[in-house]
Amino acid sequence: MPNDSAPTDVYRFGNYELRLQSRELLLDGDVVSMEPRVFDLLAFLLHNRERVVTKDQLLEAVWPGTFVSETSLSRCVMKARRAVGDDADSQHSIRTVHGRGYRFVADLVASDSVSVADARVSVSTDASGASGRETILQPRNGLALAAGAVAVALVVLAIALFPQSDEPAGESAVGVPRIAVLPIDNATGDPNLDWIRFGLMDVLAGQLQQQSGLRVAASSEIVAILERPRSASDDAEAGDVGLQLLQQLGATHLVRAALEQPGQLYRLEAEIVAEDGSRSDVELLGNEPLGLVTELRRVIDDRVAGARRTTLVARVISDDVFVNEAYARGRDQILRGNLEEAYTLLQAAVGQEPDNFWARHALATVILNRGDPVGAADILGTLVEEARRDGRALEEATSLFVLGTTYLRRDDFDTAQPLYEEALSVFEALAMSFEQGQVLNNMAIIAGRRQELTEERALLERAATAFNDAGLEATPGYILGGLANNAMDRGQLEDAQRYMEQALTAFREQGLQNQEAVSLYSLSQVAQFRGDFAAARTLAEQSRDIARDIGQRWGEAASIRRLGKALLAQGDLDGAEAMFQEALALSRDIGARTNAAATLTELADIARLRGRHEEAAQLVAESAVIVEETNDPVGAMWVEIQRGRVALDRGDVAGALAAADQVLVDEDAVMTPQATDAYRLRGRALLAEGDMAGASQALESAYRVAEQGSDRVRRAKAAALLGRLSIGRERDDLALAYLGLARDAAPEIYQVLALSAAVAAREGNWDEAIRLLDTAKQRAGGLWTDEDERLRLNLTAEAPVTRGESPLDPD
Repeated sequence: MPNDSAPTDVYRFGNYELRLQSRELLLDGDVVSMEPRVFDLLAFLLHNRERVVTKDQLLEAVWPGTFVSETSLSRCVMKARRAVGDDADSQHSIRTVHGRGYRFVADLVASDSVSVADARVSVSTDASGASGRETILQPRNGLALAAGAVAVALVVLAIALFPQSDEPAGESAVGVPRIAVLPIDNATGDPNLDWIRFGLMDVLAGQLQQQSGLRVAASSEIVAILERPRSASDDAEAGDVGLQLLQQLGATHLVRAALEQPGQLYRLEAEIVAEDGSRSDVELLGNEPLGLVTELRRVIDDRVAGARRTTLVARVISDDVFVNEAYARGRDQILRGNLEEAYTLLQAAVGQEPDNFWARHALATVILNRGDPVGAADILGTLVEEARRDGRALEEATSLFVLGTTYLRRDDFDTAQPLYEEALSVFEALAMSFEQGQVLNNMAIIAGRRQELTEERALLERAATAFNDAGLEATPGYILGGLANNAMDRGQLEDAQRYMEQALTAFREQGLQNQEAVSLYSLSQVAQFRGDFAAARTLAEQSRDIARDIGQRWGEAASIRRLGKALLAQGDLDGAEAMFQEALALSRDIGARTNAAATLTELADIARLRGRHEEAAQLVAESAVIVEETNDPVGAMWVEIQRGRVALDRGDVAGALAAADQVLVDEDAVMTPQATDAYRLRGRALLAEGDMAGASQALESAYRVAEQGSDRVRRAKAAALLGRLSIGRERDDLALAYLGLARDAAPEIYQVLALSAAVAAREGNWDEAIRLLDTAKQRAGGLWTDEDERLRLNLTAEAPVTRGESPLDPD
């Protein structure tokens, strides 16, 4: 075997030939079907055949800068082995070196670098060879005439969403091109055709992906890149913007087009730009813009996809021109983020053709995103029944997935879970990796809400693997967001911050405003855990504003509640109560019952802090009813904690202890924020009974649990309570130690400042103690308690803290 590993165009081993330039693996001259990442892995092993390649090196080479589990690598190696005739037992080419990695071991056939023929279809020219332009005329008689007077039948317009065939799609062919379709310019001068810019772009991209089997850059990604602010210097340095976009999008070909109307017919002029700079011009004439786009797809298919096209057949949306245009206009509005306009257009399409499956499916999705999951579920339930009746597995799975999401939006996890599992099974059978990733991501959301953190992490890793198998160059932002939330729940706040910032950047670059709002919401939560309440408020406001602008009412309700929590942490009880009331009204309106239940407990907290105990008890009871109906174990724990706080404020110590114990006996609460608060509640109840030792023990448990989590504010509160209790027991050494722990966690919250003041007073530093307490009172706002005020007045009078005094905050 040659030792020289210098780059070459062609590697030959056995009956195989791997061609780098055309990205093909041949077996006895025939192309072997192989996914792009599998090809990359095999090429990397061949290039580094003189040594063992570690798993980390392979992960970085094949998935650079992307989160990928080792499961993805194992599956990729398995597919590479299958492609070269190996398996786990017979490792003639790719050998596992246990504990180290992999090595390519087959002997290479010595050869010089071989020139590889360009796989692209050349541009046809006229007799003079000067034009390079093909003209196809679509007259009203339904025939299409190409250059050379070859007649072909005009196909019925197809708008591709999903393949019609239920046969598995299988693995992608080696070297499948990736196309980037730019917005189509409206050069007709007719503003009524402005919808074609994104509408026809999205139609063409969908047809290329489903009819031609090509990889296509997401329309939302292209829109986001093109609408990014640019300076004159940027354009000057960019050179050919088309080639720059090819590189930025990782595409092999770029399509740009413009629609004109020089006479009675429309003319679509298009240019297909390849990554090597070569160009192919197309001119199409016809009487329907949508028909021209369909014909352009066929030209691109012939010139780019060639023999690599798949056997998938696109679903025909309709024979009705009105339905097709209304649908395309609706797609245009969805990409622009105008859900209301999209709703109107899709309603028109369904009104014209009430039985059209895909028009109703798209309408249901818009209805869901407008905040009406019940209305969406009514349509989707009918679609599932129709698909089952007709034996159309793909349509059934797609509808099951969106139907499951309607229940997820209503926090009905028990109903959503089996719908997702059924959809996932079908998508796996059809080898539809991207759709598998979407389902797995939503299943991870359910696991996270149920505090099944290990399962949540595993589902997210499976989702990342599925998206990688689908050819995505980077982990989707919402997977990064899920990993951030999982890290937060595990107490890994720095990891959570990093994942979420990466997700936010990805969503902003792609122009996905709904996901941007979710990321800002989560970053607000991270800021609050850190004790930076001002940042938490700002981020929550940004999240709310985006969700409101795009009509995402479910996200708006959650963000308003998050804003209320930030205001409450700042002591703004009036502002917080107003936000919680607004969030409650919106949650009830859209059927977000879990959000409504949580908001009720927070309103109960404000009523309790203001001494309105009967109102607080009623609000807790209302929340309990929803929690029981939705079978929400996390919500049930919060209800018990709030019920115990209300009981303690009313002097019912036994009721408070019973509520705390009810939470602490739950196995799911062992290391959660709920456990921290339950231990704090138990400590305050025992203190009310005069059991100082028991109170101290409960508060120490609260601190230990909080120490394992991400919420540094809870940790600081627990340490501050222990410190003030230690001062009441004249254990100044312990008070000082607890003060250090509290400052390490969240030094700026008012409870820590109040403890600092108490320690300063014990040390005789009255001026410092008074200054700290004044600052604490200002920062606490409406959270400042009567006990806090008594301590402040005592210090102002320069009276020492008396033995046994333990001014604890009631929270």
